[in-house]
Amino acid sequence: MSKNKSTLTIKIIRAIRLSTVSLINLITKLVLVALFIDYLDFNAEVAYFLILFYLFFQSYVLHMAYTVKENKSLGTFISFINIYILLFILDYFIVILLGEYTALYSYIALIASSITHTLRYFLFAKFMFKE
Repeated sequence: MSKNKSTLTIKIIRAIRLSTVSLINLITKLVLVALFIDYLDFNAEVAYFLILFYLFFQSYVLHMAYTVKENKSLGTFISFINIYILLFILDYFIVILLGEYTALYSYIALIASSITHTLRYFLFAKFMFKE
């Protein structure tokens, strides 16, 4: 197999792994938001922060187990933390700001997740999957 074909295969596998982990995280987030904020009517600011905090740990475990299997290092961990904190803050403020206009937090979380997932994909590709 040529080097270009091998590199392409690795990138496709990483994209599939990243998308799978992201889908699991998205489903978890939407279920938790629907349950605690939309259904049980918990305070959105507190509940969403706690949901994102939980998702940080879930995301870390899943990404380290499946997405960055071949590149585990202190640098990868630091990149993950930096990217996640940036996106955590962005996601939180999108949801809280849009929540001022509607009480449909599940939909707002989906919008915020779409934005942060796109950014996460490119940031992970640039900073965590360096060749």
